[in-house]
Amino acid sequence: AELAAGLPAGSLRIGLTHGSLAIEGKHKPNDFPIALHAASRAGLDYLGIGHWHNWLAESDNGRIVMPGTPEPDRFANNDSGNVALVELSAPGQLPAVTKVPVATLAWRELSFDFLSPEASRATLSASLASFVPENTILRVVLTGVASPAQLSEVQAWLAGTLGGFLSAQVVNRTRVAFSETELARLRQEHPILAQVLGDIDRLETFATGTAPAGASAADAGALTLPEAQSLLNGKLELGTLTPEFFSQLRHTLLQEIAR
Repeated sequence: AELAAGLPAGSLRIGLTHGSLAIEGKHKPNDFPIALHAASRAGLDYLGIGHWHNWLAESDNGRIVMPGTPEPDRFANNDSGNVALVELSAPGQLPAVTKVPVATLAWRELSFDFLSPEASRATLSASLASFVPENTILRVVLTGVASPAQLSEVQAWLAGTLGGFLSAQVVNRTRVAFSETELARLRQEHPILAQVLGDIDRLETFATGTAPAGASAADAGALTLPEAQSLLNGKLELGTLTPEFFSQLRHTLLQEIAR
Protein backbone atom coordinates (compact mmCIF):
# COMPACT_ATOMS: atom_id res chain seq x y z
CA ALA A 1 0.00 0.00 0.00
CA GLU A 2 2.82 2.43 0.83
CA LEU A 3 4.62 1.70 -2.44
CA ALA A 4 1.43 2.23 -4.45
CA ALA A 5 0.67 5.50 -2.63
CA GLY A 6 4.09 6.86 -3.53
CA LEU A 7 3.57 6.54 -7.28
CA PRO A 8 2.86 9.67 -9.36
CA ALA A 9 -0.78 10.62 -9.86
CA GLY A 10 -2.31 9.02 -12.91
CA SER A 11 0.03 6.01 -12.82
CA LEU A 12 -1.21 2.49 -13.25
CA ARG A 13 -0.59 0.56 -10.04
CA ILE A 14 0.32 -3.07 -10.72
CA GLY A 15 1.55 -5.61 -8.20
CA LEU A 16 3.05 -9.09 -8.48
CA THR A 17 3.39 -11.55 -5.62
CA HIS A 18 3.54 -15.23 -4.78
CA GLY A 19 1.29 -16.97 -2.26
CA SER A 20 -2.06 -18.53 -1.47
CA LEU A 21 -5.33 -16.67 -1.43
CA ALA A 22 -7.13 -16.61 1.90
CA ILE A 23 -9.90 -18.99 0.84
CA GLU A 24 -11.21 -21.09 3.70
CA GLY A 25 -9.97 -24.67 3.48
CA LYS A 26 -7.56 -24.00 0.60
CA HIS A 27 -4.49 -22.75 2.45
CA LYS A 28 -2.44 -23.71 5.47
CA PRO A 29 -2.39 -21.46 8.57
CA ASN A 30 1.34 -20.79 8.13
CA ASP A 31 1.01 -20.07 4.39
CA PHE A 32 0.89 -16.26 4.78
CA PRO A 33 -2.45 -16.09 2.93
CA ILE A 34 -3.25 -13.08 0.75
CA ALA A 35 -6.54 -11.31 1.43
CA LEU A 36 -9.19 -11.62 -1.27
CA HIS A 37 -9.39 -7.80 -1.47
CA ALA A 38 -5.63 -7.22 -1.25
CA ALA A 39 -5.47 -5.31 -4.56
CA SER A 40 -8.14 -2.72 -3.78
CA ARG A 41 -6.96 -2.46 -0.17
CA ALA A 42 -3.47 -1.58 -1.42
CA GLY A 43 -4.78 0.82 -4.04
CA LEU A 44 -3.68 -1.39 -6.93
CA ASP A 45 -5.34 -1.56 -10.31
CA TYR A 46 -4.22 -5.15 -10.70
CA LEU A 47 -2.45 -7.80 -8.60
CA GLY A 48 -1.04 -10.88 -10.30
CA ILE A 49 -0.44 -13.91 -8.07
CA GLY A 50 1.48 -17.11 -8.66
CA HIS A 51 1.33 -20.22 -6.49
CA TRP A 52 -1.62 -22.49 -7.21
CA HIS A 53 -1.49 -24.38 -10.48
CA ASN A 54 -5.12 -23.93 -11.60
CA TRP A 55 -6.77 -20.80 -12.97
CA LEU A 56 -8.60 -18.58 -10.46
CA ALA A 57 -9.72 -15.09 -11.47
CA GLU A 58 -12.81 -14.17 -9.46
CA SER A 59 -11.17 -12.18 -6.65
CA ASP A 60 -11.49 -8.47 -5.89
CA ASN A 61 -13.74 -7.71 -8.90
CA GLY A 62 -11.12 -9.16 -11.23
CA ARG A 63 -8.24 -7.11 -9.84
CA ILE A 64 -6.59 -10.31 -8.56
CA VAL A 65 -5.79 -13.12 -10.99
CA MET A 66 -4.19 -16.49 -10.26
CA PRO A 67 -3.48 -17.76 -13.79
CA GLY A 68 -1.99 -21.10 -12.77
CA THR A 69 0.84 -22.82 -14.59
CA PRO A 70 1.19 -22.51 -18.38
CA GLU A 71 1.49 -26.30 -18.59
CA PRO A 72 -0.55 -28.81 -16.56
CA ASP A 73 1.60 -31.04 -14.36
CA ARG A 74 -0.89 -33.66 -13.19
CA PHE A 75 -4.35 -35.02 -13.95
CA ALA A 76 -6.04 -33.14 -11.11
CA ASN A 77 -5.01 -29.76 -12.53
CA ASN A 78 -7.78 -29.62 -15.10
CA ASP A 79 -7.85 -25.80 -15.27
CA SER A 80 -4.17 -25.06 -15.82
CA GLY A 81 -2.35 -24.48 -19.09
CA ASN A 82 -3.34 -20.83 -19.51
CA VAL A 83 -1.94 -17.32 -19.22
CA ALA A 84 -3.85 -14.17 -18.32
CA LEU A 85 -3.99 -11.35 -20.84
CA VAL A 86 -4.72 -8.29 -18.68
CA GLU A 87 -5.70 -4.96 -20.23
CA LEU A 88 -5.80 -1.80 -18.13
CA SER A 89 -7.49 1.15 -19.83
CA ALA A 90 -6.93 3.77 -17.11
CA PRO A 91 -6.07 4.10 -13.41
CA GLY A 92 -8.98 3.09 -11.22
CA GLN A 93 -10.78 1.17 -13.96
CA LEU A 94 -11.37 -2.56 -13.60
CA PRO A 95 -9.01 -4.67 -15.71
CA ALA A 96 -10.21 -6.69 -18.67
CA VAL A 97 -8.88 -10.22 -18.20
CA THR A 98 -8.78 -12.79 -20.99
CA LYS A 99 -7.93 -16.43 -20.35
CA VAL A 100 -5.55 -17.55 -23.12
CA PRO A 101 -4.81 -21.29 -23.51
CA VAL A 102 -1.11 -21.97 -24.15
CA ALA A 103 -0.57 -25.58 -23.03
CA THR A 104 1.11 -27.93 -25.46
CA LEU A 105 0.30 -31.09 -23.50
CA ALA A 106 -3.12 -32.46 -22.62
CA TRP A 107 -3.66 -34.62 -19.52
CA ARG A 108 -6.72 -36.84 -19.98
CA GLU A 109 -8.29 -39.36 -17.61
CA LEU A 110 -10.87 -41.80 -18.96
CA SER A 111 -12.71 -44.75 -17.44
CA PHE A 112 -13.70 -48.24 -18.54
CA ASP A 113 -16.54 -49.74 -16.49
CA PHE A 114 -17.05 -53.49 -16.68
CA LEU A 115 -20.67 -52.95 -15.68
CA SER A 116 -21.28 -52.08 -19.36
CA PRO A 117 -18.11 -53.19 -21.19
CA GLU A 118 -19.35 -52.75 -24.76
CA ALA A 119 -20.63 -49.23 -24.12
CA SER A 120 -17.42 -48.41 -22.26
CA ARG A 121 -15.31 -49.66 -25.16
CA ALA A 122 -17.28 -47.57 -27.67
CA THR A 123 -17.15 -44.41 -25.52
CA LEU A 124 -13.46 -44.85 -24.80
CA SER A 125 -12.65 -45.42 -28.48
CA ALA A 126 -14.53 -42.26 -29.48
CA SER A 127 -12.69 -40.19 -26.88
CA LEU A 128 -9.30 -41.56 -27.90
CA ALA A 129 -9.99 -40.72 -31.53
CA SER A 130 -10.51 -37.06 -30.60
CA PHE A 131 -7.09 -36.71 -28.91
CA VAL A 132 -3.72 -35.87 -30.44
CA PRO A 133 -1.72 -38.92 -29.27
CA GLU A 134 1.77 -37.39 -29.42
CA ASN A 135 0.63 -34.49 -27.18
CA THR A 136 -1.54 -36.47 -24.76
CA ILE A 137 -0.71 -37.90 -21.36
CA LEU A 138 -3.42 -40.46 -20.71
CA ARG A 139 -4.79 -42.45 -17.81
CA VAL A 140 -7.47 -45.11 -18.20
CA VAL A 141 -9.12 -46.31 -14.97
CA LEU A 142 -10.73 -49.76 -15.01
CA THR A 143 -13.69 -50.12 -12.65
CA GLY A 144 -16.48 -52.58 -11.91
CA VAL A 145 -16.44 -56.34 -11.44
CA ALA A 146 -14.53 -58.49 -13.94
CA SER A 147 -13.38 -62.07 -14.25
CA PRO A 148 -9.66 -62.64 -14.82
CA ALA A 149 -10.40 -63.53 -18.47
CA GLN A 150 -12.45 -60.35 -19.04
CA LEU A 151 -9.79 -58.21 -17.41
CA SER A 152 -6.99 -59.80 -19.43
CA GLU A 153 -8.86 -59.26 -22.71
CA VAL A 154 -9.51 -55.58 -22.05
CA GLN A 155 -5.96 -54.98 -20.86
CA ALA A 156 -4.63 -56.57 -24.06
CA TRP A 157 -6.95 -54.39 -26.16
CA LEU A 158 -5.77 -51.27 -24.35
CA ALA A 159 -2.12 -52.23 -24.75
CA GLY A 160 -2.61 -52.30 -28.50
CA THR A 161 -4.75 -49.17 -28.57
CA LEU A 162 -2.68 -46.83 -26.41
CA GLY A 163 0.73 -47.45 -27.94
CA GLY A 164 0.85 -44.18 -29.88
CA PHE A 165 0.23 -41.86 -26.95
CA LEU A 166 3.01 -39.78 -25.41
CA SER A 167 2.34 -41.51 -22.10
CA ALA A 168 -0.43 -43.96 -21.23
CA GLN A 169 -1.22 -45.47 -17.84
CA VAL A 170 -3.86 -48.11 -17.07
CA VAL A 171 -5.05 -48.17 -13.45
CA ASN A 172 -6.86 -51.31 -12.38
CA ARG A 173 -9.57 -50.66 -9.77
CA THR A 174 -11.75 -53.60 -10.68
CA ARG A 175 -12.92 -56.31 -8.34
CA VAL A 176 -12.24 -59.93 -9.23
CA ALA A 177 -15.18 -62.24 -9.91
CA PHE A 178 -14.79 -65.78 -11.18
CA SER A 179 -17.20 -67.57 -13.48
CA GLU A 180 -18.21 -71.06 -12.34
CA THR A 181 -15.93 -72.54 -15.00
CA GLU A 182 -12.98 -70.38 -13.94
CA LEU A 183 -13.56 -71.19 -10.28
CA ALA A 184 -13.75 -74.92 -10.94
CA ARG A 185 -10.50 -74.79 -12.92
CA LEU A 186 -8.82 -72.76 -10.20
CA ARG A 187 -9.82 -75.29 -7.54
CA GLN A 188 -8.52 -78.13 -9.69
CA GLU A 189 -5.23 -76.59 -10.84
CA HIS A 190 -4.40 -74.35 -7.88
CA PRO A 191 -6.27 -75.65 -4.81
CA ILE A 192 -4.15 -73.75 -2.30
CA LEU A 193 -4.65 -70.46 -4.14
CA ALA A 194 -8.38 -71.17 -4.37
CA GLN A 195 -8.46 -71.69 -0.61
CA VAL A 196 -6.55 -68.44 -0.02
CA LEU A 197 -8.95 -66.52 -2.25
CA GLY A 198 -11.87 -68.09 -0.41
CA ASP A 199 -10.39 -66.97 2.92
CA ILE A 200 -9.97 -63.44 1.51
CA ASP A 201 -13.65 -63.41 0.52
CA ARG A 202 -14.73 -64.53 3.98
CA LEU A 203 -12.39 -62.05 5.66
CA GLU A 204 -13.71 -59.17 3.54
CA THR A 205 -17.27 -60.11 4.40
CA PHE A 206 -16.37 -60.15 8.09
CA ALA A 207 -14.36 -56.89 7.98
CA THR A 208 -16.70 -54.80 5.81
CA GLY A 209 -20.07 -56.39 6.47
CA THR A 210 -20.62 -56.94 2.73
CA ALA A 211 -19.89 -60.04 0.71
CA PRO A 212 -17.70 -59.28 -2.33
CA ALA A 213 -19.23 -59.64 -5.77
CA GLY A 214 -18.46 -63.01 -7.29
CA ALA A 215 -17.27 -64.43 -3.96
CA SER A 216 -15.37 -67.65 -4.46
CA ALA A 217 -16.34 -69.14 -1.11
CA ALA A 218 -20.01 -68.29 -0.66
CA ASP A 219 -20.68 -71.73 0.80
CA ALA A 220 -17.71 -71.77 3.18
CA GLY A 221 -19.56 -70.21 6.07
CA ALA A 222 -19.01 -66.99 7.98
CA LEU A 223 -15.84 -66.30 9.93
CA THR A 224 -15.78 -65.94 13.67
CA LEU A 225 -13.68 -63.24 15.32
CA PRO A 226 -10.97 -65.71 16.44
CA GLU A 227 -10.79 -67.12 12.90
CA ALA A 228 -10.44 -63.64 11.42
CA GLN A 229 -7.72 -62.74 13.91
CA SER A 230 -5.94 -65.98 13.11
CA LEU A 231 -5.94 -65.17 9.38
CA LEU A 232 -4.52 -61.73 10.07
CA ASN A 233 -1.88 -63.21 12.38
CA GLY A 234 -1.53 -59.93 14.24
CA LYS A 235 -0.13 -58.17 11.13
CA LEU A 236 -3.14 -55.99 10.34
CA GLU A 237 -6.06 -54.39 12.18
CA LEU A 238 -9.54 -55.33 11.01
CA GLY A 239 -10.63 -51.69 11.04
CA THR A 240 -8.01 -50.77 8.43
CA LEU A 241 -9.18 -53.31 5.83
CA THR A 242 -11.17 -51.77 2.98
CA PRO A 243 -12.72 -53.24 -0.19
CA GLU A 244 -9.88 -51.57 -2.13
CA PHE A 245 -7.32 -53.42 0.00
CA PHE A 246 -8.95 -56.78 -0.68
CA SER A 247 -9.28 -56.04 -4.40
CA GLN A 248 -5.58 -55.24 -4.69
CA LEU A 249 -4.73 -58.37 -2.70
CA ARG A 250 -6.68 -60.56 -5.13
CA HIS A 251 -5.05 -58.95 -8.16
CA THR A 252 -1.59 -59.47 -6.66
CA LEU A 253 -2.28 -63.18 -6.11
CA LEU A 254 -3.59 -63.62 -9.65
CA GLN A 255 -0.55 -61.85 -11.08
CA GLU A 256 1.67 -64.32 -9.28
CA ILE A 257 -0.15 -67.28 -10.76
CA ALA A 258 0.02 -65.77 -14.27
CA ARG A 259 3.83 -65.61 -14.23
